[in-house]
Amino acid sequence: MTHQITYQLVFLELGLENNMNKKLATLGILGTLIVGGATISAETTNKISSEKLQTKFNSSVELKQKYSLENSSFKRIAKANPKDKIEVTVGDDTPVVQKGLVGGLLGKTDKDFTPKVKISRWDDEVSISLTPKMETVATKNKDVVIDGEKIKYKNGAKSEMDFYELPVSDVNPEGGYEMEWVLNEKPTTNKVEFNIDTKGLDFFYQPALNIEMASSTCTATDCGGSHRPENVVGSYAVYASEQKTNYVGGKEYKTGQVGMIYRPKIIDSAGTEVWGELHIENGILSVTIPQEFLDKAVYPVRHAAGLTFGYTTVGSSIQTFSNESLSTGNGDGFLAEAGTATSISMYARASSISYPWTMQLGIYTKDSDTVASYVANTSSITLDSLTPDWKTSNLTSSASISASYYHLFSFGYGEIYWRGVYYYDSGGTLEPWSYSASHFTWPSPITNTVTGTKRKYSIYATYTAAEEEETSTPTDDIIWFD
Repeated sequence: MTHQITYQLVFLELGLENNMNKKLATLGILGTLIVGGATISAETTNKISSEKLQTKFNSSVELKQKYSLENSSFKRIAKANPKDKIEVTVGDDTPVVQKGLVGGLLGKTDKDFTPKVKISRWDDEVSISLTPKMETVATKNKDVVIDGEKIKYKNGAKSEMDFYELPVSDVNPEGGYEMEWVLNEKPTTNKVEFNIDTKGLDFFYQPALNIEMASSTCTATDCGGSHRPENVVGSYAVYASEQKTNYVGGKEYKTGQVGMIYRPKIIDSAGTEVWGELHIENGILSVTIPQEFLDKAVYPVRHAAGLTFGYTTVGSSIQTFSNESLSTGNGDGFLAEAGTATSISMYARASSISYPWTMQLGIYTKDSDTVASYVANTSSITLDSLTPDWKTSNLTSSASISASYYHLFSFGYGEIYWRGVYYYDSGGTLEPWSYSASHFTWPSPITNTVTGTKRKYSIYATYTAAEEEETSTPTDDIIWFD
């Protein structure tokens, strides 16, 4: 049997006859494979080219309702709110220039699909890109399958990566996006890795509470008045690395939280589950799977790196607060721009419907690491529901603030043993504050003697920026002569 590779010359006519009756043409090369007398175009062996993706996309129904296809990348606006826009790109949309004869004459060209996801927020002010480090296989063994609203990248027979949107749920109150790594057979290593590229982001690890509190009486999920859901233990809270300003009518940055990367729960085909160990360091996101699980698993194994990026803008852990006590966390110290504070918002709920909780929110200047002085407070807010929500209240008096560090405080009161429930993430740089005071008296100054775990509470201030004074530049008198 004869196996032969030949090449067919193709002329692409790029222009019409000019006044010299000449034609402009360039030379392209199209590979043709002849095997045993049958001719197969080399293009048919590439199922992840932009042309193949376009054909698959055109025949899809559900995916076309949510995504657009640009060359070899799928794009979706996950949240269209112009004040809090979220965009998702599946694939690498960076253009390339092909080298050689065709590339030199024609310039940019499309490229094959790359298993990669980019999530950006606030008109791309911040973003995260994740690319799985999968086993290298020949292009002919790769494929992209559109299954409903899912984009499935098949990396040969051993593994695949599925990309899909997550709906709003109790776990993801603002929705999210999933990169699900599927293992069709036992891997050679128990660790899967992603290259991670970010713009303007910081990551805060959420440890087990008994480790964070260094307490033998606590569990991984509960300690004192704090609770951390099981899927949050071992996860990463994602925040903007630069201070974001909440202007009246401006973008909705809130606390500056961009989302949450939850630790994955790996599941085999028999329904056996195990938690993976999530770790981010030096541009690599890794998930370590217990080796014993892989040894005994029934394949395929799903969610080997069920990498869930939740769009949440609120803390994923909760804490109850004491009566008649000013409380704040390190995340509440903020470098404000000069302006007038108008309101304060906090994500909270009641701990009992029968006994509502009343709170006020306030602003204090940071005089030193342990001393703060009162500036202003809001009207009272009543928490009478077990469903958490952003609670916003206007300040009772005008609060002109300069560009400096401030603290945002909550001040709560309720029936004995019943308390307000506030939301937070571990992380940050400042110590938490707590100060006992009589019913909504807002003392000043206050001194903090508390030390403990650093927390970023879901609380933020909104204000109007100070108007810039117009200045005129003096000019010399000019006398004109005719």
